[in-house]
Amino acid sequence: MMLPAARGVRERLWLLAHDDGDETGLRPHLDVRALSIGLVAASLTDLLLQGMAAVHEGRVHAIGRGPDPAGDLIASGILTAIRAEGPCRLSEILRGARADAVSARFNPYLRLYSRTRATLVAAGVLIEHRRTLRPTRYRLCEPDTIARHRSQFNHRLVYHRRQSDPGTDCLCALVWALNIHRALLTPYTPGEADAILSGITGRIPARIGPGAPLAGVPELARGVRDAVGDLATAAF
Repeated sequence: MMLPAARGVRERLWLLAHDDGDETGLRPHLDVRALSIGLVAASLTDLLLQGMAAVHEGRVHAIGRGPDPAGDLIASGILTAIRAEGPCRLSEILRGARADAVSARFNPYLRLYSRTRATLVAAGVLIEHRRTLRPTRYRLCEPDTIARHRSQFNHRLVYHRRQSDPGTDCLCALVWALNIHRALLTPYTPGEADAILSGITGRIPARIGPGAPLAGVPELARGVRDAVGDLATAAF
């Protein structure tokens, strides 16, 4: 029997950003507002991986007019918005994840934390428990799901000088941008892990090729760090 699996960088990032204890109910390792910014960037990364978008000089561009990402309504909504608005400032897209970015029209960048969680429930990765007079609780369908993702992440840290699949390197870039590694048990100190992840992020253009859409991942990661840093002075 094949176990349900997270699809794409966004869902993998959501899982890696949580603990896996039944007692804590999948507690996030960081402020959900910061994680939501990271999930917007992860959605853009999924589009970059599929060659549907690119990031260059602070702007996000849609590539071509092909079909939307199959089975990913969140990424499809973001791609539709980018196509409709033309090249968009990356800073404005990431700001769209913030609760103070209220607009009369639908905002495809808002509530990505809960919407990603809903996709994981629909995929059978998470189980939702509705409780009377208490908040809804979530647990993993397979108890070792997050542990497997942590193991894959740690494997990449240890063998960071080897080639890897682009999706994993992109995931590492966003983990670095959000400082999630500082909350994880890894074979390295936080400072050592930070240097390794920064190196993985910086080498993505050379591994992929400077003209490829994924060459914009380091710029995307820096944008996430800047946007999360702005939370300290933002009014919510």
